[in-house]
Amino acid sequence: MTAATARGFQPAIMDALTANFFAFLLLYKYEALFLISFTAAFALPVPGSMALFVAGALASQGYFNLGAVIVVAFAANIAGDIAGFFLARHYGAAILTAVGFRRLFQWHHYRRVADYISDFSSSLIFFTRFLTEIGPLVNVLSGLAAVPPAVFVFFAVAGEICYVLVFGMAGYFFGMGASDSTGFLVGAIAIVYSIGFIVIGIQTAVARRGRRASSR
Repeated sequence: MTAATARGFQPAIMDALTANFFAFLLLYKYEALFLISFTAAFALPVPGSMALFVAGALASQGYFNLGAVIVVAFAANIAGDIAGFFLARHYGAAILTAVGFRRLFQWHHYRRVADYISDFSSSLIFFTRFLTEIGPLVNVLSGLAAVPPAVFVFFAVAGEICYVLVFGMAGYFFGMGASDSTGFLVGAIAIVYSIGFIVIGIQTAVARRGRRASSR
């Protein structure tokens, strides 16, 4: 296969995958949306955000019910988050030890990461719901760092509500042909992250004050 043929073959593969993705979503509807969203939140790099956006767009054309899309996507995402967190919390250390990573827990860099997650767990959990590539890793690290379950669940629920509403509504507006659908998505995410930076700043100040107090 020549380089030119390979370059032409790659878009063909992507087109086929995209077509199969849409077909899967249209054929199995809410079951497909749940499966894709749960898998993306739990561990595997599948296009969860795209599935939610497309389902929102299809809801504007009558193929889905927007309220059902929001509920199903939220339930799937929070179920994936909680599954990853609790599995890591109860079995993560044992599994890593069994496969030869026992020294990891004594590594000073790991302790620094664990301390950072403990100090900034609320903002990390909340805002990584919008980053489907990083969210599952934060779930696992939160479990390993023994973040209190109530804290994890509260901020995961809050983050998933915002995430699902932003992407679901953006897809709905896009499907309706609204010219400002992209602006809505960008604006909504900008607002959420602006609040996040404020929260992170407050948490940083509180954590530093706590460390200074404990070192005296």
